[in-house]
Amino acid sequence: MLTSVTLRLQFIKSRKDTAGDGYRALIRLLKAWIRESKEVDSELRYKSFLIELLVAHLWDVCWNGEPFQVDDYPAAIEQVLSYIVRTGLRTPIVFSDYYKADAVDATAEPIQVWDPVNAENNVARGYSEHHRQRLVNHARVALDTISTAAYTLVRAREARETSLGRWPALAMGLLRVLADGAPIDVELDGHPCRLWLLFAGNSRYHPPGFAPSY
Repeated sequence: MLTSVTLRLQFIKSRKDTAGDGYRALIRLLKAWIRESKEVDSELRYKSFLIELLVAHLWDVCWNGEPFQVDDYPAAIEQVLSYIVRTGLRTPIVFSDYYKADAVDATAEPIQVWDPVNAENNVARGYSEHHRQRLVNHARVALDTISTAAYTLVRAREARETSLGRWPALAMGLLRVLADGAPIDVELDGHPCRLWLLFAGNSRYHPPGFAPSY
């Protein structure tokens, strides 16, 4: 199927330049999620370019009445996963940068994400109903995990950080979370245990001291 690599790159670049660094980082995180998911499920299928188009779509149209939160990674990832789960990827995605939306012909293909530079090219052509269901299921599991995590400590800290400063706000937030919260049951290396506090992150964190910085 004919397409233009140059126009595709321009399409992606225009959104990255407008949205900023958070947009780029979000795409990297989502691609990492797909890579990890493929390692545990060899039948999972999802092209890297499809991730970029899905993010571009949410940037263009927002999701659930809210702007796409590209500078808040947990919120943005939750929006992406919610979109996949709630639509089931049954809703066609069409861009109008280089052609009108009505230039796309109706099709019965399970996933329809149209090439932004070629109205005849469904980037998800060849994906079966089985592939669609597996991807939606993986997104549902990831969304449930994020919902469980809740990011309550971060939210509690941010609510007080402007007036108190970072560390006092973190301490007050921790006290509030511990007062309202309860331990969760998890399995660590095959052994059940109960946790009051769990820190999960990627890359280095600053300032050092409160959490691992490696």
